[in-house]
Amino acid sequence: MGNNYIIPSLDRALEIIGFLARQPKGCGITTIADKLGYPKNSVFRILKTLAGKGYIIEADRLYQLSAKFLAIGYSAVGEAHMVEKAIDVMRELRDEVNETVLLGTLVGARGVILEQVLSTQPLKVMVDPGHNFALHTAAPAKAMLAYMNPEDQGKIIDTITYTRFNENTIITKRQFVKNLKEAKEKGYATDLAEEIINLHCVACPIFNHKLEPIASIWITGPSDRLQPERFDEFGDIIGEFALKISRRLGYEPELNGHSAYE
Repeated sequence: MGNNYIIPSLDRALEIIGFLARQPKGCGITTIADKLGYPKNSVFRILKTLAGKGYIIEADRLYQLSAKFLAIGYSAVGEAHMVEKAIDVMRELRDEVNETVLLGTLVGARGVILEQVLSTQPLKVMVDPGHNFALHTAAPAKAMLAYMNPEDQGKIIDTITYTRFNENTIITKRQFVKNLKEAKEKGYATDLAEEIINLHCVACPIFNHKLEPIASIWITGPSDRLQPERFDEFGDIIGEFALKISRRLGYEPELNGHSAYE
């Protein structure tokens, strides 16, 4: 599509939304304008418009995305009532492993958390629904990407910025692709403290009736409880519950030989 069909103000608004999605603590107008190369008055008007519609929250001169974008995350899943179909299964999984269980999906080059069921342990992980996560570090993103068709997978991978959070972070495309292949071979994906030190995650994909990975279910907790030597065990357990949700979405592996959870 040629540039003649692009609406400049809308294009800028979408760029600002994408930028703020990578800034969970928010940003000021000057920072946004400088990073994106836009005039400050243009950024100001766009932010005020988005805030007026409830998509942006302003506090202490910092702007961040509101939970209203969670609705976009729901629609991106492509299945109505995803959380309603998953919440009881999430509780069952939480009771099985006694760690926090989360449900999430992909929205462009970011992940978004749809729901959580908290562990009952005194020390537990809490992440608000609507929170964004980076694709190259998060187990749920890897679980979905590992099972995408090569074309869709490639398009998303090409958009990733491999930000280094610590010494465990995957920082190259080559490393990331290798990690995805390993995840598909195992049937589950992991986050080995790749963004937050001492925090591990294990995730499995959720499929719809078209065999598309449209979401992930995962557990997260301190690394001393989610130890690597138990990942295979956790992967098998999570896979059973992921299959249960997938079946509710019309996924029938017996009919087509699809074997993601074996």
